[in-house]
Amino acid sequence: MSPHSPCGGLFNQESSTPWLVDRSRLPRWSRTSWIIYGYRPLRPSVTYCLGTIFKMHNESANIWTHLFGVLLFLAIALGVFSGQHKALAELPMSTVDYLLLGMFFVGATTCMTLSACVHTFGCHSQEAVRLFSKSVKHPC
Repeated sequence: MSPHSPCGGLFNQESSTPWLVDRSRLPRWSRTSWIIYGYRPLRPSVTYCLGTIFKMHNESANIWTHLFGVLLFLAIALGVFSGQHKALAELPMSTVDYLLLGMFFVGATTCMTLSACVHTFGCHSQEAVRLFSKSVKHPC
């Protein structure tokens, strides 16, 4: 990969800004006291933010574990509602039971999706973080 590629190297393609920066180069709203280095520079570009999903930085584990959680809950829900889940298939379940399970799966996937979004778009802008979370200081 080229050192100027958005998917690899030390520098961003758009400028000579280092790929990862320390917290002193960011506004107060976008940093935490316990993480010193590994932040993505702020860029108001959705494409840039989405491209950072495939790079290592201080939000990588948050993004990928939450995306995995979305897929996991969707797979479990598919198994439950298609009748493939053997333990549930043997239980007498009413319409209300299925409705409650459906509400749980919608809530779980929504929570994981919004969390993945707040971590992905945290390098976009304060407004983007507010869009996906109720608190800028503690988005999770």
